[in-house]
Amino acid sequence: MATIGIHYVQAALQGAIQNGLDVGPLLAKANIHPNLLNRDDTRVHADQMTQLVQTIWREMGDEFMGFVPDRCKNGVFALMAETVSHCSNLGTLLRTGIHFYNLFCDGIQMKLLEKGDQAIIDIQFNQPALDPQHFYREFWLVIWHRFPSWYIGESIHLTSVDLDYPLPDYEKELRYIFPCQLNFDQSNCRLHFLRSYLDKPLIRSQLELKDFLTNSPADLMTIPGEDFSLSAQIQRMLLKVEGDQLLFPKIDELARSLKISPQTLHRRLTADGTSYQQIKNRIRRDLAISKLAKENCPVEEVARYTGFTEPSSFTRAFKQWTGMSPRDYRRRE
Repeated sequence: MATIGIHYVQAALQGAIQNGLDVGPLLAKANIHPNLLNRDDTRVHADQMTQLVQTIWREMGDEFMGFVPDRCKNGVFALMAETVSHCSNLGTLLRTGIHFYNLFCDGIQMKLLEKGDQAIIDIQFNQPALDPQHFYREFWLVIWHRFPSWYIGESIHLTSVDLDYPLPDYEKELRYIFPCQLNFDQSNCRLHFLRSYLDKPLIRSQLELKDFLTNSPADLMTIPGEDFSLSAQIQRMLLKVEGDQLLFPKIDELARSLKISPQTLHRRLTADGTSYQQIKNRIRRDLAISKLAKENCPVEEVARYTGFTEPSSFTRAFKQWTGMSPRDYRRRE
């Protein structure tokens, strides 16, 4: 069901644009209509974002996508992943992987630090001007959080993330990717987590690694950061309900299941910067995009599944979410 804000599509293309590539064919291969780039509030399916990144890698021959002064030939990440597959625990994986990239890449320099009960992956981007919208810095942080999480079979709970740029206007999206304390205007980018994770054993087989690399970066985009907020807890609860149609409990029923009063639920969601209605809208939106873009379901079926009694009501809501009708959204492919 994962969807990604259009900001990340816009930002991912900047390295290709700086290197003279025509973005039209790149978007076409990812089934993303160029008109979507003009809508800051729309979203694409994670599969489309994966296809876009893979296309840029292939067309540029650069896994750094033009955002780092060094060119990183396709296959380097896979080689690193194969190299660390022989490590016994997470700490050894991180030290080996960091050493691997530091050997051939001057544009990104990394360190694994241990301070008290914290482990810190410290990352310095030597030419951040090549990445004005911070796409690759955030993507690199995601890689070094999600890939180790995948290898140990559990999401590494981040205590904080440092970012070397000011608070951006897409802060809400960023907090979804890194649901922890975010520190802006820092000297380097850093991931902070409990040092005890370094002793966690690696549990993935060679066959699992092969599948992971074949699908990359799909799993990196869909393995979630661990979000302990109330709104995330509610979303997980609502998505666990099985059936052929989304059913949302009334807010009083939801509050009872959470063992809090409706007033407390409302107050805590407001503190999270959201509301029950916004949570329901996000679930409907992401499921609708998934079923239209990935499952090719008829519009009427998507409307019914997402809880709309009339397709026309669904169409109006979908236009508010994406700026396009469901049929136009599908036609862009």
